[in-house]
Amino acid sequence: MKVNSVSLVYFSPTHTTQRVARAIAKGSGLPLGAEYDFTTPRQRGNSPCFDENTLVIVGVPVYAGRIPALCVDYIDGLRGQNTPCVLLAVYGNRDYDHALIELYARLRPNGFLPMACGMFIGEHSYNSQVAQGRPNEADLAQAEDFGRSVMEKIQRGEEALKIFDLLKTPAGKKGVAPVVSEKCVNCGTCAAACPTGAINPSNIKDIDASKCIVCRACAKFCPEGAIDFSEESGVPAGGRGCLERFGKPDKENKVLL
Repeated sequence: MKVNSVSLVYFSPTHTTQRVARAIAKGSGLPLGAEYDFTTPRQRGNSPCFDENTLVIVGVPVYAGRIPALCVDYIDGLRGQNTPCVLLAVYGNRDYDHALIELYARLRPNGFLPMACGMFIGEHSYNSQVAQGRPNEADLAQAEDFGRSVMEKIQRGEEALKIFDLLKTPAGKKGVAPVVSEKCVNCGTCAAACPTGAINPSNIKDIDASKCIVCRACAKFCPEGAIDFSEESGVPAGGRGCLERFGKPDKENKVLL
């Protein structure tokens, strides 16, 4: 196996997965071939194909221990030709649960050879006090080290990982929508950040709850703090519960080679 470039494929509404994936790619020492960010609807066209000479890093955030339902069709469309890949799950200090198994189960039959798995911590989407500021500089340095280790494994000619294909059902949708306050200035930042296109850019208060996956990208990037989930939705309460149940201590990143 002769690998001469690295490509990234990721879903990253709040940019934590993106940052870790880029750090792994940097650590690999390979030239960047392509970067496929399929976070927003306009970015989810046809899924790309890869050959055996490209290392592909596939990264997703973890929602309730699963890969986001929105990611499934795009990931299922990826095609490899004995293509080495890294499976990356970024989670908010609770657990990555079945996310890596799901990624493996979807990519391995499509011509990919999972060489390594990375389980990295990112700031929690519901409560910024959980894993606050992560990935930090130390996390990204570890991601770079991980990228170097992956390439060393490939250069040694070692076999791909074997993970049981236990689950293929993605995390479901919440069926709730954020609320827009009077502070809204209709700048459209939330609509542009929404990975499902749930927010109507022409009328910010027009939000399709059936599309919302509660990633909170809209709330995180709103410059006015004008959009978030209400008490009735249960999401803020859940955020506080996150802090109480697994806010501390900060967990360590894990890798599997």
